[in-house]
Amino acid sequence: MNHRELIDWDRIKFFSKKEFNCSCCETSNISANLVLKLDLARELAETPFIITSGYRCPKHNREVGGVKDSAHVKGLAVDIAVPDNVA
Repeated sequence: MNHRELIDWDRIKFFSKKEFNCSCCETSNISANLVLKLDLARELAETPFIITSGYRCPKHNREVGGVKDSAHVKGLAVDIAVPDNVA
């Protein structure tokens, strides 16, 4: 997690570190602030969130057609989905 604040994963209620890892290389540089806000949003929504894309390394971002300056590469974005039966 180079320049990011370390995340105290024991404080995160609804997500695990692995959910935010790059799907091709398992690395992560996700923003602690983003994780904390997403965890709070999940609590307030009272419905599961599925992380479909978290941090992306530059290689993976290119493979999925992401823009060069993608917030995913900066660890500032995630894509989420909710199960069909709760939407």
